Amino acid sequence: MQSIFKVNPDNLIEQVQQIVDDKFKSLDRVLAEKTDQAQLYIEVTRDTKKQTGKVFRASGRLVVDGNSYYTQSREETVDLSIERIRDGLLRKVRASRGRTARLIRRGGSALKSLLRFGRK
Repeated sequence: MQSIFKVNPDNLIEQVQQIVDDKFKSLDRVLAEKTDQAQLYIEVTRDTKKQTGKVFRASGRLVVDGNSYYTQSREETVDLSIERIRDGLLRKVRASRGRTARLIRRGGSALKSLLRFGRK
């Protein structure tokens, strides 16, 4: 999986790369053979107006086979915000995979009923 980072402040880029490499292994498992084609865009910024609370904003976009999945989060630490992104992307990828299988089954069932027209 190709990962592209945009980090503001620049001193966090190595930390973000290490966290993403560790945390996104489960996403590789879900994507299976599509992992080589996947592109992951991660953007992490620190809110300059706040000093405490949810100061880190992270957003992630995953592009696989023309499908794009997007999620964002605001948390107190970089680790936590990236974990929330991973969880959101996993949820969306799994949901779309289930939706695709469901539509294929419904289409097959409809086709079968058309072929049986007039018979019981």
